[in-house]
Amino acid sequence: MARKAERIEWLYTELTYAYMQMKALAQTDHLTGLANRATFLETAEQLQAQQPGRILIIDLDHFKSINDTHGHAVGDDVLRGISQTLLRCARNDHLIGRIGGEEFAVFMPDADDQAAAACAEAIRTGIEQVMILDRDNHPIQITASIGISGQHSASLPDAVQAADMAMYRAKRAGRNRVRVAA
Repeated sequence: MARKAERIEWLYTELTYAYMQMKALAQTDHLTGLANRATFLETAEQLQAQQPGRILIIDLDHFKSINDTHGHAVGDDVLRGISQTLLRCARNDHLIGRIGGEEFAVFMPDADDQAAAACAEAIRTGIEQVMILDRDNHPIQITASIGISGQHSASLPDAVQAADMAMYRAKRAGRNRVRVAA
């Protein structure tokens, strides 16, 4: 009887471990290790309800041409390099996610426009410094356009939309820029 109880306890431990692994896989972007889109949006909505903040939407400039010219393996290296830059530039209380192919987001709780702009600019310049080499060992220039949600929005979807619109304004203004929502 004791052996059966030990076996059940061992199986329960294994099942709990497997569940934790599956949950982590379901919530994480496999390439970058950041929160995936669903996890980012769900967690950011919970955080926003507790303590409003700013959203940054970061979109890599001309990423499709990187993949088309240098191949998807190099594109994957770029995405991993960007994720490391985001982790270096953000604070511990910031939530970071990969929310699309070459699109990332940061939720900054309790940040004002000035703090959000400073973080966004640090991210933008950090991305410029990411060193990824092509097949011939030449550096690939990487830039990003970043939008900031601006004043605290009533809801997370409104904040994401405002940041997204600001990001597109940065692209229209010449790319490799930061813009705050109007």
